[in-house]
Amino acid sequence: MWRPIRMRRPFSGDRERAATWLEGALAGYGFKVERSAGQVTGTARGMKSDKQKPIMAASRLDVYLERNELRIEAELGRARKTFIFATLFIVGLAGLFLLLQTFLWRDQSFGSILLLFSPWPVILLLLPHIDRKRAVAALRDLAEETAHAGGDASATPGPAPMTPSGARRLALGIVALVGAVGLFIAAMVTTLGGMTRDGRQVVVPGEHVLALDEPGTYTVFHDYRATVNGVHYESDRALEGLAVMLTGPGGGPVPLEPPGSHSRYSRGGRAGYSAYRFQADDAPGTYRLSAAYPPGEDGPETVLSVVHWPRPLRRLVPLWAAAALALLLAIPMLSTARTHRRWNPATVVEE
Repeated sequence: MWRPIRMRRPFSGDRERAATWLEGALAGYGFKVERSAGQVTGTARGMKSDKQKPIMAASRLDVYLERNELRIEAELGRARKTFIFATLFIVGLAGLFLLLQTFLWRDQSFGSILLLFSPWPVILLLLPHIDRKRAVAALRDLAEETAHAGGDASATPGPAPMTPSGARRLALGIVALVGAVGLFIAAMVTTLGGMTRDGRQVVVPGEHVLALDEPGTYTVFHDYRATVNGVHYESDRALEGLAVMLTGPGGGPVPLEPPGSHSRYSRGGRAGYSAYRFQADDAPGTYRLSAAYPPGEDGPETVLSVVHWPRPLRRLVPLWAAAALALLLAIPMLSTARTHRRWNPATVVEE
């Protein structure tokens, strides 16, 4: 995976001219350059990005300009450090979201949060192979440019033209990336639609019977702008003075707690936010939701909706999975499309 890259090509040009050009080129890339008789060495300074300049994946470059041959040896230490940093970052981010799910997002299913991270382990496994392919392509270009600077007539300067397979990879990568973005947007919109569509809306103050058919965590949303049975309701966002109570199938009170995460939505003529959550341990069964203002006080009618989160999320698993798959296809295709070129056959990569 991180083994050195070695390549060679015949060389019949001026070694001094080639070495002088190469010294300037490596310095321009940010390498610390040392030059000796027949050899130019570039050592990486710090940990710079290798995404725009794939040659920067190398931590050390040794270019040997011999009498009849040009040889390059590259160590991919910088790419290895980037991979380790990315791995630690993703692991730390996953740990942070796990803590948030444990203490703040308790009304969200663990599977739905885990699904957001599902592409990253695969992407991390692909990174070393992508970095190596891109580094090999960049070093091939460097070898040709160096030979051309030395006056070798067989050299083909400039990036080699892309092959039809590379063009197809580029086109498919763009299509996959656009598809992934579209699927992610569709998943988010559908999540919001499922949240508002699957909720049972009730007008309060008043008492209502809720037939809950699945145990689990339910969220009570305050729809401060909504239409129920053709009647439009709009009120202040805060539920000031309105006491909301819930009883279970046995008649005992069910605690209404603050939501683990504060979700807001505005879609069409409907807008609201999460106000409470409760645990329906006795479902399936009949629950009673009542809301009233204090005696002697009047307040506006408003709308509450009760949503069981896992239900809309379960239906979205295929959509999220398709979006993640499209992203997994797009990244390697776009990253390696330009490594498919019509190389000069004189430059040979030694595996």
